[in-house]
Amino acid sequence: MREAMKNYGRNIWLWLRGFPRLWTRWNDYRYRRGRPAFSTRFGHPIQYQPGWGPWKFLPVYLFDVGFTVLIAAGAVEPLSTFMQRHRAGWLIDAALDAIERFDADHGANSGKALWGSVESPLWVRVGVPAVWAGLLIWVVA
Repeated sequence: MREAMKNYGRNIWLWLRGFPRLWTRWNDYRYRRGRPAFSTRFGHPIQYQPGWGPWKFLPVYLFDVGFTVLIAAGAVEPLSTFMQRHRAGWLIDAALDAIERFDADHGANSGKALWGSVESPLWVRVGVPAVWAGLLIWVVA
């Protein structure tokens, strides 16, 4: 039990630490007098699809990936990737079908887990949203 919750906490930490990593590139060196002075590169930089960049991806990372990590207890990945992997039940199927009317195979092409994060076990993926729902009901009531 403790290891599974550590994984959830680790994914939150990786998501928070990932914000500055959105601006990393493979060859992002700063030069001084023609020689590399330092690099802003660390870890695994993101390789953006054409038309995407760090500022355009920031809202997706903040809200979409943040929802997956905090509420769904998934890895640091877009919600549509998480839903594609767990495509079962009418709610997830309906949501993905609605998205895929505008962008074919959106779930399959939406990206992989970032920063070496891994998904939490099933009981954590069920328990964490239940706790968040309980907190929401407690605050609203």
